[in-house]
Amino acid sequence: MSSLDILPAELVLRILAYLPVQSLRSVRLTARRWNQFFITNESTIYHHAAFLHDFVDSLGIFLPEARESRYLKFLKDVPDWYTYCKRYHQLQKNWVGSGKAATTKFYGRNPYDVHRIKVDEKHGLVITTHEFGGLTVFDMDTTEVLWKLSAGYVRRYAHCEYENGFLIFDRIGTAKEVWRLETLYRDTTDGPHIAAPAESQIQECRNASGHRWPRAPRGHFRPWRLITTPEFGRAYRFVYPCLLVSGLRRAFLWDVRTGQLVLQLDNVQGDSPAGDINYVELSASHVFICSSSARMSAIWTRHVL
Repeated sequence: MSSLDILPAELVLRILAYLPVQSLRSVRLTARRWNQFFITNESTIYHHAAFLHDFVDSLGIFLPEARESRYLKFLKDVPDWYTYCKRYHQLQKNWVGSGKAATTKFYGRNPYDVHRIKVDEKHGLVITTHEFGGLTVFDMDTTEVLWKLSAGYVRRYAHCEYENGFLIFDRIGTAKEVWRLETLYRDTTDGPHIAAPAESQIQECRNASGHRWPRAPRGHFRPWRLITTPEFGRAYRFVYPCLLVSGLRRAFLWDVRTGQLVLQLDNVQGDSPAGDINYVELSASHVFICSSSARMSAIWTRHVL
């Protein structure tokens, strides 16, 4: 008598929930009765497998939500949990070099000019700043240029940050420009009075929009804010919705949605009178500032939200 005749189906499903995808295939091939059991309970079995392998964040998520949440093009048309797991498992094999060979794409005519890169998987965008100035938005799949800001406007070696449709890059001096993806832009009746865009941003947006882009407005951005810090920013980092800018002695935390300064942190280098700020990072509850003024490049932390 097989285990399928002895154990309740619910218990068998509970046991299978702990098996990796490779083992599920082996079990399915052991006997016709096992294969039929898999056919009957396929959705439940592979839904649990997706959760076991971190292909989804919870068992409470439905397949349409899972397809949309990961922003992966090859998941958009999967009809069932079995196909979902199969394609995701293939992706993992590719990353470790045991699957399909990787393909290479080149964005722009001069790859040595690229300084910073940001990627938007959801909207299929690649955003770059450049050694000789300018900012370019590429179509991730076709590599064609969708939109750009001129080299005369965006400074050389500009650092850029991007998340959730908000694009941030630095000017020379104390200002940080915030632009928003045009397809996500929402006009309001009174406009953004706090840290409103400068006229130079608006004019550059007009110049950029004057070009006949192939897929407008896809990949286009509009000015959202101009955030100016009280002192020169040595380093900055954006984790939606917070922009962290650190000077030598103080750090500032801005909400890019409203343009409001939500927190000022003083004496970020401790008791040392001076030193370079090498890097900054932030999470939902902490700010991290790495300074050369402390031994071992000590990291300073504090709850912020």
